[in-house]
Order: sequence, then structure tokens, then C-alpha cells
Amino acid sequence: MREVLIVRDTKVAVFIDTESLPARSAGEIIDIASGYGRLIERRAYGDFTREAAQPWIAAAGKHALSLQTAVSSQLGKNGADILLAVDAMEYLGSSAIDLFCIASSDRDLGHLATRIRMRGKQAIGLGAPNASRLLRESFDDFFELRLLEAPTILPALAKVVALQPSPSIRPYIAQALQTAKLREEGWLDIAELGTLLRQVYPDFKAQHFGAPNLSSLLKRCDFIETQMHGTNRMQIRMKRNGG
Repeated sequence: MREVLIVRDTKVAVFIDTESLPARSAGEIIDIASGYGRLIERRAYGDFTREAAQPWIAAAGKHALSLQTAVSSQLGKNGADILLAVDAMEYLGSSAIDLFCIASSDRDLGHLATRIRMRGKQAIGLGAPNASRLLRESFDDFFELRLLEAPTILPALAKVVALQPSPSIRPYIAQALQTAKLREEGWLDIAELGTLLRQVYPDFKAQHFGAPNLSSLLKRCDFIETQMHGTNRMQIRMKRNGG
């Protein structure tokens, strides 16, 4: 893992290869990318004319993704990868983006990550646990996405009814911290927290609590404290005095 320098108001672009990842990973991808800065672009690539791609169309509505259709019969089976790489290179040619988040388990996109870094930009990878070592090492940092179908913690909270606008986030965060593998002194990375919150409530979105993203929501919670781990990751923990 290389050091990733994040400055204030870092401009981030997200490029998702939907043909190598399931739609249920969309929320985790956006949460991780949001931890690096302000999302300028959220693009998802695939053949959305196929029935198998319909879950990604639903995910696009939830997470404000711009769908970029690569019809397989016209561009071939690697059409989505090609279109993603072309768009990323176009953005690389401008100064509009500081950091590129590439969500894919396809090792061919490692070449794109290498080119991004050669041009002096940051490249963050997100993919399946079985992603190749070659792909991982092409990025400044690489996150393994949690791709399990079902939530794995406390059924009692997993069965909550649909959230109403601006409910209390505290019990969800408390539950996540109880089940998480905490860092020294009780700290938890915001990316891991986002994943655990969606396990408690699969349709979790920060907007349900009146915030544009998870990091903004956490900064408003008076019962937790935050810190930056190194230069690039927000961490949280419950206040020691009970909040």
C-alpha cells in the first residue's frame, strides 16, 4: 500500500465496471470513494440492455450513477472495460480530477491504473477478494469489497422497518462498533463502518439521516469523535465520556 495524499477539496471520479462486480457493491464503492474527497463523476459501465444488468439500473437510481452503455453485440465482451478506460483517459487529460477510483476485478484495468499514476494522479482500486495481485499492485491503494449476499450481524436490527427522514443513527453505529474489528484505541475506518451499517440495514443511505454522505453525517454526531488515519482515511470511535 502506497501513501495517498489527500488535500482539502480533492476532486474524485468513480468508474465502475459493472460486469465484474454485483450491484449490491455500489453503496460500498460510493462510501469508500467519498472518504477521499468530493465526487465529481460517478460512472458505471456495462451492457444495460441485458436482463442480468437490471440490478445495476436500480442501483444507479439509489447512488446517482451515470450509466454508460457498452452493447456487447457491438463492442464485444470487453466493451465495458474499453469504454471505461477511454473515458478515464479523457479525464486524465484535464486537471478536473485529482483522484480516480476504479471499481473492477478485471486485471486488464491495471494498465489504466498504472497510466494514471504515471501522469501524477492518484489511483484507488476496489474489487473482489480474489482480485489478482497484479491488479492490486497497479493502484496506490486497493480495497476488497464485501460481496456477501446476506447481512451477517444481529438479525434484530437487520429487520428494522424502513427508515424515516432523520432518525437517530446512534444505535446503528453502536451496533457496528460492537461487531467490528477495531483498531488500536477503538478506532474504525469509515469505509468499514459504511459496510457494517449496510449489513444492519441493507438499504442504508446517509440521505435517510439528512446528510449528503457518510462522512458529513458522522461529523454531525456529537456522540462520536473522528480523526484522520495518516493522510487519507477518516476513522471514528464512540466518545469515551459517553457522548
